[in-house]
Amino acid sequence: MNYATCCKPIPGDSVIGHFTSSGLVVHQERCKNILSVREDPTQCFPVNWHEKLDREFSTDIKILASDETGLLATMASAITSSAINIESINTQELDLGHIEFTLTLQVKGRDQLATLIRKLKTLKNILSIHRIHDQEMRQAKTLH
Repeated sequence: MNYATCCKPIPGDSVIGHFTSSGLVVHQERCKNILSVREDPTQCFPVNWHEKLDREFSTDIKILASDETGLLATMASAITSSAINIESINTQELDLGHIEFTLTLQVKGRDQLATLIRKLKTLKNILSIHRIHDQEMRQAKTLH
């Protein structure tokens, strides 16, 4: 079994299994890449998360913030103190004083991610945080 890299499902997401030539691939139910085959029972079927998964899953979040010296260090500290590993960080200056961070994180599931997002939203320079569910969201620029 594989987990789709397009929508990056994590435990707690509603998921669907899709049969491919390389086996079963688990997608988020909302994934645009399986819309055309969702209703075909020969290609897709509902699946559930095993309750005792002891691994981490990769997921992406996008953060819009007012830039300030030390902001990245403050965010990284909040993330690592939540026992979450940072896999990658990309930054882009949007305009004078605003920066967009795209982070790939290793989480155990939606509950852990939701707790982290709530924690990050308490930081003074954070303007918005969104989980990225598909490739279009990864490439979209944040409007503010």
